[in-house]
Amino acid sequence: MCPKNTGEVTGLRITGELNIYRAGELKQTLLEALSGARAVDIDLSQVDEIDSAGVQLIVATRKQAYVSGKGLRIVDHSPAVAQAIELLGLDTCLGIGPVACARCDSLEKCHVHTGAGQ
Repeated sequence: MCPKNTGEVTGLRITGELNIYRAGELKQTLLEALSGARAVDIDLSQVDEIDSAGVQLIVATRKQAYVSGKGLRIVDHSPAVAQAIELLGLDTCLGIGPVACARCDSLEKCHVHTGAGQ
């Protein structure tokens, strides 16, 4: 994980695995980044493995950002991340598909903001 803080926006690059074995470590880092910035940009382009715990962490962090009135964007992603998120039907919610949800700057509802993903 490579944090880069510009004051307003913190950029994080997650590399390697985004799975149950790293979820605790990454959760703390993501929450600290959210608390110290107006928005967080996450680069997942170097993630070579992701499981449901990793996807859950991204969705939970996105929800925490929304509740806190902060922004969270996935600015890049690997094929592994795209495949996992699309398989779970969260691609539009997380901005990885062609559109994202209305509260996430899109035309469709997502599981996080409709409560279906809780």
